[in-house]
Amino acid sequence: MASKKRSARAFHDLGADPNAPNGNPLMSPDLSQPMYGVPPAGQVAADSPYGGAQFGYEAHNPAIPHGQPAYGHAASPAVSHGAPLAHSFAQMSLNASEQEGFGHDAANPSLERGNQGIPSLAARRNDAREYTARKPVFKTFQNTLPPPATAEYLCEDQGVSAPPFCRLSMYNVPVSDQLRSLTKLPLGMVVKPFAERDVPVADFSQIEPFRCRRCMAFINPQFLFSNGGSRAVCNMCQFPNAVPGEYFQPTDHNGARVDVAERAELFAGTYDMVVPDSYYPEGDSREPVKHLFVIDVSDEAIKKELPSLAAEAIRKALDEDDTPKKIGIITFDHALQFYNLNADLEKPHMVVSNDLKDPFVPFEDGLFVDAQESRHVIEDLLPRLQSMFEGYKYAESAFGAAVSTAHKVLSAFGGGKAHLVLGSTPTWGPGSVFPNNLENRKTASKEPKNFDCKDPFYTELAGKYAKDGVGLDVFVMPSSVTDLVTLGYISAKSGGTTKHYPNFVPIRDGKRFMADLAHSVTSLRACGAKLKVRCSTGLQVAAYYGSFHSDDWHIEPDVGSVDSDSTYGILFSYDGKLDTKLDAHFQTSLLYKHLDGTRRLRVINVLAGVTEQFKPAINFVDADACFSIMARNLFSKVTSTTLKEARFGLNERLVEVFASYRKNTTEVLPATQLLLPTSLRPLLIQSLALLKSPLLRDTVTSLDRRIQYLREANNSDVDKFSYMLYPYLFALHNMREIDGSAIENGHFVLPDSLAPSLASLEEGGAYMLFNGEKLYLWLPSTVSPQLLNDLFGEDNNITRDLDPYMNSIPEVDSHINKQVRALVAHFEGLLGISHLNVQLCRPNLDGAEMEFQSLLVEDRNMGEYAYTDFVSHIHRHVKLMMENSSMKMTSKTLLNDAIGYREAGL
Repeated sequence: MASKKRSARAFHDLGADPNAPNGNPLMSPDLSQPMYGVPPAGQVAADSPYGGAQFGYEAHNPAIPHGQPAYGHAASPAVSHGAPLAHSFAQMSLNASEQEGFGHDAANPSLERGNQGIPSLAARRNDAREYTARKPVFKTFQNTLPPPATAEYLCEDQGVSAPPFCRLSMYNVPVSDQLRSLTKLPLGMVVKPFAERDVPVADFSQIEPFRCRRCMAFINPQFLFSNGGSRAVCNMCQFPNAVPGEYFQPTDHNGARVDVAERAELFAGTYDMVVPDSYYPEGDSREPVKHLFVIDVSDEAIKKELPSLAAEAIRKALDEDDTPKKIGIITFDHALQFYNLNADLEKPHMVVSNDLKDPFVPFEDGLFVDAQESRHVIEDLLPRLQSMFEGYKYAESAFGAAVSTAHKVLSAFGGGKAHLVLGSTPTWGPGSVFPNNLENRKTASKEPKNFDCKDPFYTELAGKYAKDGVGLDVFVMPSSVTDLVTLGYISAKSGGTTKHYPNFVPIRDGKRFMADLAHSVTSLRACGAKLKVRCSTGLQVAAYYGSFHSDDWHIEPDVGSVDSDSTYGILFSYDGKLDTKLDAHFQTSLLYKHLDGTRRLRVINVLAGVTEQFKPAINFVDADACFSIMARNLFSKVTSTTLKEARFGLNERLVEVFASYRKNTTEVLPATQLLLPTSLRPLLIQSLALLKSPLLRDTVTSLDRRIQYLREANNSDVDKFSYMLYPYLFALHNMREIDGSAIENGHFVLPDSLAPSLASLEEGGAYMLFNGEKLYLWLPSTVSPQLLNDLFGEDNNITRDLDPYMNSIPEVDSHINKQVRALVAHFEGLLGISHLNVQLCRPNLDGAEMEFQSLLVEDRNMGEYAYTDFVSHIHRHVKLMMENSSMKMTSKTLLNDAIGYREAGL
């Protein structure tokens, strides 16, 4: 394809122009021209990404000012006195649901592909970004539904938590379980407690926190004060509580306390509470949280340069975050090596322990040191971690002894987090893993029994980690098949994460590993946490999902460590009936140990309307949060459900959702037309994408890859999970001048999202794809030489000359190069890491070509339907279910239907 030539010189520095024009550049005609190639067909931007009044609907409330504070800042306390506003929300939701533009009849042409009438998630994302560029502030009380996942916006806390902290699956909660069951959708919540580090703080260190005496909910902006401030009605259970004298303050003529502006718990939806001594466990040392680096120095790890890379990552973490830290370092091969890093020493002292069954800690003073005070000793050790073990050829790796020792020392010193680097399969000491057994597990990667850890050494140790306030992050770089089920089990139960780097090559993957290890340190927010969720009378918690330990489903989870990425799902059930005159309230409280050793509570409050009607409940479904809960529920059953049953269950649920919607709405449409409510349209492609994911795909996939996807998805927030399901694909050759820069309101301009399909790839075009974990750069042999020069520098005229181990975009003085580097930096910021690998995908040259094509989820691949065929497949079964008078069809009938699930490889 002929390409438009450009100069290699930059036109301007992105984002540096102080005279940016007023208005939204995205909507300016002169900014729509591409840099290379033919511009895509234009579309008229819709006023709302939902095609109606759903997203961004504002209730008319003159008492609430229109400010635009940065995300996480509270609204003016004078307008956040709780009950008068809260009790208008239910009516606001019902009124909004009756506005023109809701439901299937609010079809937005830009959300459908071509003339086929099939919903497009890529178009939905584009519309959402354009909408938030014009209206960047989401007001947590005035607005009804949060923007779709992956949209970027600011939040104004109006006494209700912002969507990054908490998203409900339904914002018009069904009044009863009977009505909820008609929707076939879960009532749940996705919570990310530390979406922001800094929130308002309420000081209750000297008095007991005020809470409801009946349901034990903590004071929040929705409590209603009466009798001059001496009584407070709980928003959860409506119990009138007497306000204790030490917390009493009079109320004004509006019923708001006079100290509302000074009390974070009265004006902020999300706040921290400093708690008194009664909230501390018995014997709590109040020691600051510790970081322990445990590094594999076996022969295989040395060959991969892991000690050297880990040392650089430790130095990077200490330089990036100047928060006071206590750190320690242990290395291991066939034995354990401890390092005395006392600040009084000139050089570190090493002590070796060969007792692996019951390792002793050879010293206490100097094991954990202040990172700044002992920086000279630490800096002396770090460069030598690689060299001092190169002469020894110990192939054995005592991983089990290392994780056991990490728990022992961290629990003895007040809790903290272990960061363990493993470069080989552990075959020595307790907790050994043997490759012969692993091969058998790999061939049976679809059997549910292989998804659960059976080794009592790790299952018992995982519970101790969580209960003793110790977290574990594991970084695994195996050279062959390994046992990620076992090696990552403690991480999955202690609040940590497992990072898996198959086919690790230092020159290609080293920077990403260092970024991940540094992020593991700087992202830590808490240790020794206890999670508790409360809700309105009539509801109860049915299940918790996430990375934690719990002895039973009804017991609040113990979390060893919590970081800025930690996310939890909560499923609710009914134990009664809600009151339509009141709102449904939900409160998440996380009692945790702060990094400085003190105990705090992070309290997150959210509310929703209550409805007796089917359609308003459907209209206010947050599809992204809803599917996140559905997926987590499926993840929780992988150890007891076969892969075939899990895949079939997902299909069956989708059919039930749309069949129930058709049955319970009054619209009369031909049987040949699939009725798709606007709010539920994303469920189609999300379900298909999950079927094609490494976890559920029916093709040959290693058990390690299935487990890694399972644990990554189970701990992902709504935005990241959306990218994992439906990658963001965009064209580099068709970018606008403004792409990759920030406009006047701080909104970062992204290129238009394309449907992840081969049909979106133009001949000779260059494309980038982001799946929440990695960036893929698609460069066919026919790509413009001028584009290659502008992107990679001179003398790069053909794709085969590019370095196959390239992992980043080189710095070149051209506009497109600056744009692409700005985009890469933007995605790094989304993940909170300092480096994001850019993987070259050159057809017939790179092995990543097949990986790239497997991410094109709208195509027919992985033994599954193409998106258009999948919609037809669901439609057929909706008709079959509707033809059954009882709305019930046996699994056997559906499974064996000649036009049904056998076509999908089930």
